Amino acid sequence: MQRIRRGKYSGYNYWREYDREIQRDQYPWRQCYATDAPQRFSRRPSPTYEPYEPKPFPPESRGRSYPSSPPPSPQKPAEAEPPKPEPGYIALAEQPSIRINDPASSRKLLVLDLNGTLLIRAPRSHLPYRGHTSRADSTATADPRLRTVYPRPYIPAFRAYLFAPETRAWLDTMVWSSAQPHSVDDMVSRTFADYAHELVAVWDRKSLGLTQEQYHRKTTTTKDLSKPWKLLPLGLSPAQLEAGTSTPNRDRKVTNIDTDTGTPSSIAHSALTTLLLDDSPHKAALQPYNHVYIPEYDRPRRQRDLASLVVKMSEQRVTEKQKKEKNKHKESERIAVSLTPDLYAPDLSISDGEFVGMTLTGAPRAVEEPFDVTLLTVIGILDEIKHQSNVAAWIRAGGLWGNEIDPGRSEEIPMGNDARTSSDPVTATACEELLSSIWFNDSPIVSYWVARGRKALRELRIEAVHGVGG
Repeated sequence: MQRIRRGKYSGYNYWREYDREIQRDQYPWRQCYATDAPQRFSRRPSPTYEPYEPKPFPPESRGRSYPSSPPPSPQKPAEAEPPKPEPGYIALAEQPSIRINDPASSRKLLVLDLNGTLLIRAPRSHLPYRGHTSRADSTATADPRLRTVYPRPYIPAFRAYLFAPETRAWLDTMVWSSAQPHSVDDMVSRTFADYAHELVAVWDRKSLGLTQEQYHRKTTTTKDLSKPWKLLPLGLSPAQLEAGTSTPNRDRKVTNIDTDTGTPSSIAHSALTTLLLDDSPHKAALQPYNHVYIPEYDRPRRQRDLASLVVKMSEQRVTEKQKKEKNKHKESERIAVSLTPDLYAPDLSISDGEFVGMTLTGAPRAVEEPFDVTLLTVIGILDEIKHQSNVAAWIRAGGLWGNEIDPGRSEEIPMGNDARTSSDPVTATACEELLSSIWFNDSPIVSYWVARGRKALRELRIEAVHGVGG
C-alpha cells in the first residue's frame, strides 16, 4: 500500500499544472511560431539566384588548353649615339707637342675618378639605413649606409707623389666621380686622408648634368672636360652654377662663364694641360685624347692582391726567422774569434779583384710584380707628361706606348690608348679583341712605365709602399 505524504504540498500534481499552462498559450515561443498567432518578427526574404548556364567553349579551344602567352613587351628605345669630339678639339690634338724643360711653366690638371680607378667598394648592403635622432629638433632622419672601401695598391705612394711640394709646383689635382655626394665624401676621406684639403675641387654625381630620373638609376655618363676648364678658375662646380650660388670668396652670381674672368691663372686649364684618369672608356667621349684609360680595379684583382699579401707575409716571417738565426750564428762566431784568433785569420791567397763580375748561381731571377702596378704606371706617365706642352697631342701621337723605348722603330706607332693606327678613340662598345690591344695589356709597355714610376718616386725620396691590407 502506497504511503501518501501529507503536508502543505501534498496531493499537488505538477504534470497537470504543466498541461494547463500549455493550453493557455501564454508562452512567447508558442505565440510566435503558432500558425494562427500574429507574427512579431518579420522574416528576411530569401535571395533569388539565377540558374548557372555554362558557356560553351569555342571550337578552336577544345581539347588540351594552354595558357595564353603574355603580350609582347615594348621595345626598348634605341640608345643614343655617344657624343663625338668637336672639330676644334681634334684640330688641337693634331698639333705637335713640344718638350719643355721647366714643368712649372705649363701647369697640368689631373682629374681622378674614384670607384674602380683608385679603389673598390664592397657590395651593397640590403640592410635598412641607420636612423638617428637630431638633438636640435628631435626628428628621426636616415643616413645612407656607406660601403666599405678598399684602396688600390700603391695608393700611399701615389698620394705622396701627387702632393709632394715638387709635384704641386706643376700639378693641380681634382676628383670627379659619378657617385652620389655622401659616397664621394667617404671615398675621398678614406683615399686621400690628410691630403683631401689639397684637392682643387671635388665633384660628384650632381656635376654630370643628369635628369632627376637618371640621377637615381644606373646610366651611362660622360665627363665633359670643358666644364672644369671653364668653372675651376671661378671656384665653382656645375651644381653650384645651376643653383646660381656664388663662390665662398665672392658675393656675386656668375651669369656668363665665357666672359666672367679675373680668376687665378694657376688653375686655368685646357686640352693642352689636362689628364683624365678613369677606368671607363666612354667617360671621355668628348675629349678622348686627354684620357688615360686604365684597367678597372675589380674583385678578381682584389683577390689576387690579397693572395699575394698572404705569400708576402709568410715570406717575411721566414726571413725574420733566418735573420735571427744568422745573427745568432754571427754572435757565436765573434765569441770564437775572440777566444782563438789564429784559427780565424783571413786567407790572403785570393785577392778581392777575383770576385769582380762573379754572380751567385742560385740567385733568383726577376719575378713578376706581386700586386697591381697600375698606379705606378700612372706615376711614370705623369713624370713624362710634365715635360709635354700638349697632352692631347702627346697621347694621340702614341705617347702612352712609350716612344722613348724605341724611337727608331719603323712600324706604325699606336695612337691613343689602343693599338690601332687610326685616330678613332676606343669606346665602350669596343670588342674583346680590341680591348686586348689596350696599352696596359702590353707587358713591355707596362714594365717601362712601372720603371719610370719607381724612378720618379726615388727622386722624390718616396718609398713605393703598396699599402695592401685585409
